[in-house]
Formats: sequence, C-alpha cells, structure tokens
Amino acid sequence: MVSIRVENLKKYFRKVKAVDDISFEVKNGEFMALLGPSGCGKTTTLLTLAGIYKPTSGKIFFGDYLVNDVQPRDRNIGMVFQSYALYPHMSVYDNISFPLKAKGSKKREFHDRVVNIVEKLGIGHLLDRKPSEISGGQQQRVALARALIKEPQIFLLDEPLSNLDARLRVMMRAEIKKLQNDLRITTVYVTHDQVEALTMADRIAVFSNGKIMQIGDPEEIYNRPQNIFVAQFIGNPPMNFVEAEIKEVEGITFAVSKNLKIRIDDTLKPYLKNLNSPNVIVGIRPEDIKIYKNKELNRDLTEGILYVIEPLGRDEIYNVKVGESLLKVITEEKLKIGVGERVYCEFDAKKVHIFDRESEISIRR
Repeated sequence: MVSIRVENLKKYFRKVKAVDDISFEVKNGEFMALLGPSGCGKTTTLLTLAGIYKPTSGKIFFGDYLVNDVQPRDRNIGMVFQSYALYPHMSVYDNISFPLKAKGSKKREFHDRVVNIVEKLGIGHLLDRKPSEISGGQQQRVALARALIKEPQIFLLDEPLSNLDARLRVMMRAEIKKLQNDLRITTVYVTHDQVEALTMADRIAVFSNGKIMQIGDPEEIYNRPQNIFVAQFIGNPPMNFVEAEIKEVEGITFAVSKNLKIRIDDTLKPYLKNLNSPNVIVGIRPEDIKIYKNKELNRDLTEGILYVIEPLGRDEIYNVKVGESLLKVITEEKLKIGVGERVYCEFDAKKVHIFDRESEISIRR
C-alpha cells in the first residue's frame, strides 16, 4: 500500500483548463472518490495519476516518490475503465492472466493467483467463457480481477458501474467496497453518481470546472457543504434555495424574503460575521422541512400551496409553492392533502444553511 499526494496539478489542452491547480492527498489504504458532473476534470485527474496524461505542471507523489516522469507500466497501478476493455477473443482466464503473461511470468507462477482472485470475486466458473458469453456484471468483475492480479499498490477506477443496470449497480457497489476493505489498496474512484460516492468512499473530492470545490468525508460533504455548488450537487432531491435578507426581529434573527421567514438557530449566529452583506441564499434539505395540513399553534410556519406530489414508494416528495419559490419536502408520512390545497411548512432551524449571495460560499467556512 502507498499514499498519493498531488501538489498544484494542472492539465491544459491548449486553452482548455481541464484540471486547474488542484492539490489533495489520498492516505495509505484509503478509498477516495472524485465526484462531479461530466467535463469537470475528474477523469483527466485519474488519467494523470495513471501516467496516461503528462501534467502541464504540478507534482504527483506515490508515497515519497515523484512519479511525473514514470511510465504507466512502471507505476504499479491497477486500472478499471468504464468500458471494461476486455479482449473479446480471449477467455476470461486469459483476460485475467494477461498482465502477468505480458511481464513474462510462467503459467505455474500465475495460475494460483488467478484462482485466488476469481474466488474472491465469485467468477471461478466463468474461466473458459469469452466476454461476449457473460453478463455486464460478470464482465465488470473480470475487469476488476485483471486489474488486481498484478497486486497493485494503487487501484484506479473510472466510472466502472455506469454501464450496469440499477440493480447490478447496487450489488456491485457493495462488492467493490467489500473488496477494497479486505485488500486495503489505496483507491481512487471516479464517478458522477453521488450515491456511489456517498456509500463507497472514505472521503470525497467534489470537482467543478477543473477545480476541487470541497474535500471531506461523506457526512461532512452532505451536512456541511462549503458552497452552493456542493450543496445542490449532493442530495436527492437536491437542497432547496431561497434568496433572503438577514434581519433581527425582537432580538431573534431571521432570514426573510417576501413570502418566507426562517428562524436562524443560535449556533449559526457567530458565523454571520463572515457575510459581506445581509443579502443571502438560504438552503435547506427536503428532509429538514415538515409539512402540515392545518396550521399548528405555537409553531413558526410558512404557508404555501401544494403544487404536485411525487410518490417514491416508502417516501413521498411534496412540492410546495411558496410565492415564487418551489420547495421540495420529503417525508415517510402519507398526508391526506390534495394538489392545490393550502399547506404549512416548518423549517428545522438547526439544519438551515446560509450562503453569501455574491460568493455563494457558506458562512460556516
């Protein structure tokens, strides 16, 4: 096992800044997810770690060793691509053993390693088949086995689950996480799927436009987003946002807009000094809003109209129109409320997020 350290990495393609001065570290044996939308620089970063791309500038260290000029074959990495990239004319056995054969290893030297790795991945019964004769999930396991057969120090995965159906993705998320936990290989995993990142990674680096917006563990990324981009990219349904102004009413601090008045919890008040102006964007997640059919006494409620209901099986998403804002509220409770009826929303003051309107940065930075 080995750690990864990236210092001021830049990768430009002519005028396009694919990766724009990023720094991060992956600890020994850690599972790090690079998360972001298409074109944000996460795959370019991965390919630069692999040595497929040469950095425009910056440094990449594996442990204490600078690898900028080290060829991919000499970096001791295992890599799994989105397309799996299996050789269609070879059997599963030959696909898995190919990296060792290419190094000139004898069959007696690698046969036991093939048997060991396919047992871990549950594909021992597929060794004589061709890739076209096995399912997508099985092909993905073969690609994992081929990458792991070299016993790499670093494991790099580029959206390996994106070609699978929803059921297989859920299953393979658990398989890959269990495998990484067992082997404790330092792993960098590229994905655009927030669920994959939140459920699999020890830490997440959220990318946008070639830059890292935030690095943290899944709980921190979800509960303490550092800017609006992270707040809206993480979470399904996404966080609700409302433009408001910070005001004090009878000694109590509120975020006030034309149709909303949200109380600011005392724990947030010390951070208000970070604001450049009282004009803010208030964010609150759908699960942190309660919805009532009738106006409850002694509660600070916001009135709205039920716009539409989205059933999710166990949960329901209530879309509530409050003035010009459309708020999403998610709850397990099935409320007997019809579309077009008046409803009342209560915001959990301790779960409110406040962002500077100009910089879009959280006040809790």
